[in-house]
Amino acid sequence: METKLDKIINSYKTNNPFKVPNNYFSHFNEEIMSRLPEKEKKVAPQKTKRVSMWDKAKPLVYMAAMFAGLYFSINLLTKNSDFNLLTNRQAEQQQTLNSPNIDNHWASLHITEEEFFQFVEAQLAEYSYHEFLNQLHLN
Repeated sequence: METKLDKIINSYKTNNPFKVPNNYFSHFNEEIMSRLPEKEKKVAPQKTKRVSMWDKAKPLVYMAAMFAGLYFSINLLTKNSDFNLLTNRQAEQQQTLNSPNIDNHWASLHITEEEFFQFVEAQLAEYSYHEFLNQLHLN
């Protein structure tokens, strides 16, 4: 038994419910363009701006100043003697004036590598001995 609703649904299944007017897409562009308002074209008088010589040369002057600064800073860093930096002897004299006599003693002390290793070995042996005695006392 078919109801009214079934008849309506069946009629839409077979037929396309959407319809487009004849020649709609062929004249679509023309219709849209005709509905748009006309745009007024304003022609502004062009003012010529004079560019001075300084405005033209300014970037070149800035670039030259940058390269000159770069050149002098590299020279400063690479040529220490030209800029009156402290020599090694002056630095040692200044260090001796600023540091106490104990530091001078250790700075003037010269030991060989073998003497240094013997000293370290003796210190390590003494430390190990004290650790061993501390463990005996704790037990």
